[in-house]
Parts: sequence; structure tokens; C-alpha cells
Amino acid sequence: MVSSVGRRRSTPARIDHLYQDRHAGEVPLLLHYGDMTDSTNLIRLVQQIRPTEIYNLAAQSHVGVSFESPEYTANADAIGVLRLLEAIRILGMEKETRFYQASTSELYGLVQEGAAAGNHSVLSAFTLWPWLSSTATGSL
Repeated sequence: MVSSVGRRRSTPARIDHLYQDRHAGEVPLLLHYGDMTDSTNLIRLVQQIRPTEIYNLAAQSHVGVSFESPEYTANADAIGVLRLLEAIRILGMEKETRFYQASTSELYGLVQEGAAAGNHSVLSAFTLWPWLSSTATGSL
């Protein structure tokens, strides 16, 4: 059984082909409503679902919107990851729950052949890119 958490205002069109009404009996995907900015809701959902694996794909991922709403972007993308990890810890599920934080190669810029491994020159761009800084922070 797979459970998915999504915001009410998000359009689930991308998963319409997977979604079935939960009252239809055995369903392969259960959709729960929640938000990475709401720690109480995340704790309740983790407690209710008791997942053995969590794949966090949640993010405000539009770079343009991150400039318009930088604080929300950091709240959802960076602090949201912390909230989810804290939910696992508070509920004492550290040993039974695996956590995967999805990220993006866009964080690291273009890979140049022969570049030294671990070159973090992109870090200087964090002050200019709300999306980049919050996504990178959430990936740490």
C-alpha cells in the first residue's frame, strides 16, 4: 500500500491514473491531505500511516515563485524536511522508518570534466537564489 500526502490546493492530475476512491475497497494508493509547513499535521499523518519508508518529493519547486515567496520556499523546502524528520523522531520510529530526501542535480550546476570533486563554488549563489538555498538546505 502506498500513501501520498498532498496539499488541498495542489492539482493531483499527475496521479489521476493511480488514484481510486479509498472507499472502493483495496486501493493501491491512499491520498492524504497535508502540508510540509504544518508540523502537527505531519506528526499526525506519520503516526496514522506508520510508514516503513518515506520518500519526500515535496517542494515548492518553481524557481520564479521562489523569488516572489522566498520565505515560504524556505519554510516548505528546508524546514519542511526538518519537520518530517522530527515527526519520525518524536514518534520513536527512527529504527523502523527509512527516509529518502529527493533532490535535484540543478543544485550543483553544470558538471565540468576535470573539475575537482567537492567544488562548492555554487554556494556563493545561495544569497541570490531562494529556491536553490532552501532546496540545498533540505538536502543536507
